[in-house]
Amino acid sequence: MSDNTLSDAVQSTAKRVRLWLGIGGALSLITGIIMLIWPGSAVVAATMVLAFYTLLTGIVYAVIGITAPLAGVWSRIGHVLVGVLFVVAAIVAFLNPSTTSVIVGVMVVTFIAIAWIFEGAAALASLKLSPAKGWTVFYAIVSILGGIALLFSPLIGLQVIVLWIAITLIVMGIVQLVRAFTLGRG
Repeated sequence: MSDNTLSDAVQSTAKRVRLWLGIGGALSLITGIIMLIWPGSAVVAATMVLAFYTLLTGIVYAVIGITAPLAGVWSRIGHVLVGVLFVVAAIVAFLNPSTTSVIVGVMVVTFIAIAWIFEGAAALASLKLSPAKGWTVFYAIVSILGGIALLFSPLIGLQVIVLWIAITLIVMGIVQLVRAFTLGRG
């Protein structure tokens, strides 16, 4: 392969990469701005995506239960029942998007809170093994207090998490766009 052909291939590849970096950066920036302006709508939209996934999962489980001739009776009944539960959950979510969004958000934040509390407790439990005992204790305290704060105010925690994600997406989008415009130049 000649140097000229290789150079053309590199430039062609760089153009494609720049295009996709630009598209990804723009999508990230737009999504972050939308989340910043309409955080409630963004959470509802994410919940509806989850509800759609739940609906599809329910259909798949029901189809498995109905069409799996080699599965035992209880396996088939179980798959159909799980499928029906998923479909019902999806329908409830579609009929009550705002309420479902709050419930899902609070569940996620509560899970994070409990995880932080356990993580802090685990850090304290392994204190003897830590070469940096002060930092380990500090980490454990921050983790446990953060978890407790989230447990007592999950809606505020959800708002902070959505704000953090929005700002992160905006920053990542800007950086990605800069990368797209500067890749292969210079």
